[in-house]
Amino acid sequence: MDGWYETIRGVVAPWNCDQFGHLNVRLYGHFFDDADYHLWTMSGLAQSIPRVVAKTKLNIVQELKAGNLLAIKNAWTHVGTKSLHHVGRMYDAETGTLSASQETILVTFDEEKRTSAPMPEVVRQTLTPLVIKLAEV
Repeated sequence: MDGWYETIRGVVAPWNCDQFGHLNVRLYGHFFDDADYHLWTMSGLAQSIPRVVAKTKLNIVQELKAGNLLAIKNAWTHVGTKSLHHVGRMYDAETGTLSASQETILVTFDEEKRTSAPMPEVVRQTLTPLVIKLAEV
């Protein structure tokens, strides 16, 4: 495997679209968020590891329309002392055309102190070998 995980497949429903017939921008986040949860378990980690999203950057390349099938692939791009970075790429599943990408920065979190926390060693050991060098989208 090249470090990319196919984390979700879906279909753009008519009610997912804006007045112009394109996937509504707020729902790109929905699909990427669902895919992100799968990335954790596909990487061998539990969902229970406390983390918060510190930053996301969405880039829409080619809008999807009702009836389009989509697939999202994710990869880890950085494991730090308190943060993790990953990128997702959304494709038209039928044509393979890149539709959108999203970069996400997560911070490990101490739920009691409500502050960032050191990266659990299990996360570092599990994800470090999976980190890829990101080529530009």
